[in-house]
Amino acid sequence: MPSALTLSSFVAKVGDQLFDLGSDFQFDFEVEAGTVEEVLQNVFNTLSTRLGTQRLQRTFGLDMSFIDMPGNIATLQAQVAMLRDVSYWEPRATFSKISFTLDPVEVLAGVYRLYAELTINLDPVYALQLFKPPGEELTWVIDGPMDGTPNAATAQLENVTL
Repeated sequence: MPSALTLSSFVAKVGDQLFDLGSDFQFDFEVEAGTVEEVLQNVFNTLSTRLGTQRLQRTFGLDMSFIDMPGNIATLQAQVAMLRDVSYWEPRATFSKISFTLDPVEVLAGVYRLYAELTINLDPVYALQLFKPPGEELTWVIDGPMDGTPNAATAQLENVTL
């Protein structure tokens, strides 16, 4: 079974602008936060990571159970998986059209072409809600080693900013 979804092309239309992410997309660490390019990188990252393979975040990625299904069923299942998983991991992206088609040159290898039309919500208020830091939590704080010696450690409940 392939370890990831294989794309021969990925074209996204946002508003009137086309973005061709290609199949050899490289993550750009210099993309500004809160931009269309950042959202598209996050979408591509979600699509190229198989669900359950991201260390320390096993719920991240795309459910690729559609791989090795017949083409017409697989494309429908891929659309459903993409809508569900991308909307969870990148809620700023809303899709109006998703078209997965098998690449005619590499149809037996299960290589797909992806065309998506989407709107991206870059509203600062929305971004603040999405990326706000965690608040204070009541947490037990132990202030010394627990080695069994008398008065070695005390534990108390404190408000701690996580």
